[in-house]
Amino acid sequence: MVTSRPERDIRTKLCRKFSPLEIKCDDARNMSDVRGYLEMLLRPKFANSGIAEAEATLHRCTSVLEKKAQGLFLYAHYVRKRIAEFADGADIEKALDDFPDGLGGMYEKNFRRLFEDEATRKMSWDQVRPLIELIVFALEPLPLEVAEAVAQNELGWNRGTMETAKAALTGFFPLRQRRFHAFHKSVVDWLVRDGDEAKAELDADGYELELAEEFFCAGADEAHGRLARACASALVEAARIVDAAPPVGF
Repeated sequence: MVTSRPERDIRTKLCRKFSPLEIKCDDARNMSDVRGYLEMLLRPKFANSGIAEAEATLHRCTSVLEKKAQGLFLYAHYVRKRIAEFADGADIEKALDDFPDGLGGMYEKNFRRLFEDEATRKMSWDQVRPLIELIVFALEPLPLEVAEAVAQNELGWNRGTMETAKAALTGFFPLRQRRFHAFHKSVVDWLVRDGDEAKAELDADGYELELAEEFFCAGADEAHGRLARACASALVEAARIVDAAPPVGF
């Protein structure tokens, strides 16, 4: 059995009966696999690129991206999607500094593009944050109907606003079977960091924080309150319907 979720409860149960082999991100074998995958992705872009010493440049680009990936294939997947935007290896080499460092940098870059950059955003972070908090802190994948009820009753959203939010979130919280799912647990972990940890990361990356220190850190209290009120309203409505229904004779 293979799992990519090294959480305490999972590891504890597995270790009771098995001797699991843990493949760590910094394991030399894993790093070699990541490097090989990245080089495989990049090589076609350097074929007939016209770059002098193309092979050396390919290896340099691979090394830079390997370091940024920090042993994570999820980041390598991001690279695969990103390099499709470039015509050849020369463009990739020029853009190396624009590739973020690690998953945290990747999420930071994309969230700022989605919710802060006026040229690309569909909604601001302040607008979409309540919905993200509902999704992140629900104890199971959030039903679309619950999200719509909260959005309408608590946030004052109309259908158009809800559709815009769904479109903005589809890359990180896609809808499957009418429920919001996180595309990967790491994005949830990144969002629920405490403010001090987030500020340290942002300062280290050289960002000037114009908003709150915990700009991208979601909080549970308001989300749980909104979910509780939505559930209470649903129960009251269900009781009203039952009370209004004609008695059934047997």
